[in-house]
Amino acid sequence: MSTKKPDEGDGLTADDQAFYAAWSERIEADDYGPISPNAEIQIDGDPEAVFAELEAFVNRGGRPTLTGTAGAGESPVLRFRVPPELRNELAEFAKQQNRKQSVVMRDALAAYLHKAS
Repeated sequence: MSTKKPDEGDGLTADDQAFYAAWSERIEADDYGPISPNAEIQIDGDPEAVFAELEAFVNRGGRPTLTGTAGAGESPVLRFRVPPELRNELAEFAKQQNRKQSVVMRDALAAYLHKAS
């Protein structure tokens, strides 16, 4: 995981975004799949580089922490109920802002708490 400061919005560094974008492109191109024991594996390019890329992906772990610190850590999960109308408003607002609903909710909660104190 990169130790660079995360970009605002999604909690991922530019390096992390590029990493996930590259994997996304490969998956969307069907450049993946199960490997049978009898499969003939063809590697384009340097086998060590391909192995290093795979090892980096496997060792990457789960989601990055929301604190922006390197390494493993916990970001607590909050769950609460809302009326369907409020959830629909959130979904529409997040879509208009091109942001994830979780990011909008975190920002709204932080703004509310900072305003209240």
